[in-house]
Amino acid sequence: MTGMLLTLWSTPLMTVSRLMIALIYTVWIALSVLYLEEPELKEMIGDDYSEYLKTVPRFCPFTAPSSESMPVDHVKGT
Repeated sequence: MTGMLLTLWSTPLMTVSRLMIALIYTVWIALSVLYLEEPELKEMIGDDYSEYLKTVPRFCPFTAPSSESMPVDHVKGT
C-alpha cells in the first residue's frame, strides 16, 4: 500500500485529474486498511496483532516508532 501511495503522489506534473485520482485512491487505501484489512487480521491473529499495531506505524512500518509507544524492554538502553 505504501508503494502505491508513493507512486500516486510522486508524479513530476500534478494535473487536476492526477490529483483527483491520487486523492480518491489515498482515501480508498486508508479506509480499506482501517475497516477491512486490520479487523480481519485482528480476528485471524488475535492479541499479538493488536500489540503489533501499538508499536508499528500504520503506513510506514519501516520508520522508527516513538519510544513512548514501545514497550519498556524494547527501548534502547534498558
